[in-house]
Amino acid sequence: MEILRDPSRVDLLTPLAHSAEVTYHHGLLTSADPRVCAWALAVAARANTAAFVFSDLKASPRPWRLDNGPPYSFYERVDESSVHSGRWVDAISQAVVARQADCLIELRPIAYDALRRSSSRSSDPERDRHRVEQHRALAEAALDPDRPLTPDYLIHAAAARPAKVRPINRRIGEANDRIVNALDVQDAAKFNAALAESLELRRTAFADLPEETKGNHTALWPLGLIALVVLAHDRGIPIEVESDYLPRPWVTGELFQAPAAS
Repeated sequence: MEILRDPSRVDLLTPLAHSAEVTYHHGLLTSADPRVCAWALAVAARANTAAFVFSDLKASPRPWRLDNGPPYSFYERVDESSVHSGRWVDAISQAVVARQADCLIELRPIAYDALRRSSSRSSDPERDRHRVEQHRALAEAALDPDRPLTPDYLIHAAAARPAKVRPINRRIGEANDRIVNALDVQDAAKFNAALAESLELRRTAFADLPEETKGNHTALWPLGLIALVVLAHDRGIPIEVESDYLPRPWVTGELFQAPAAS
């Protein structure tokens, strides 16, 4: 995968983000070089964030790095259909895991009403709003290690869940709530117990999915959950659970680095 060759082609940001997501998804599946997977995750976070950075060019264009190469400045506005809540949520999770704090600083203040202006908006605005606010709480906690996730994260997570879900998915949600509560009170034993339960339930739920769904990388790699584990690790909670769903270099952050200053 190559970084953009033509810095004027703002329309290439979306395929770049998608290509990066496919790269880390396929790399994890095939046990590829973990450095490549980590690089691709960071590029995905930065390309998705760039879509929002360059969705409004009222201010003078400014440089934005997509990796540790040269920065780019775009002079065309990103198409409004590309700056939607789903992409914003993905960018938050990717940035938390890849420790891209500058992405979180850009994304955090974007109001839900601004995301709703996209023609690619959700058909269920109430649940969608809660999903956005849940991830805003995640971003705020990642940027401020003293900020608790509760109650905001749990309130919005509960409201974002569908009314009708499979019993096993409800149990996954309940386990994830226990993860958040244990994280806030720094209870390593309860955190790891809830994490192990959530991952085992996820493995069972994944086995029951239709074959055509199993190729979806969001089903395989639960970035939202991994982001919570990253927060716990970075706040000093020892992560004792080993799982294919938790790439160890992502949890520890050892392969990620912030881009050089522009």
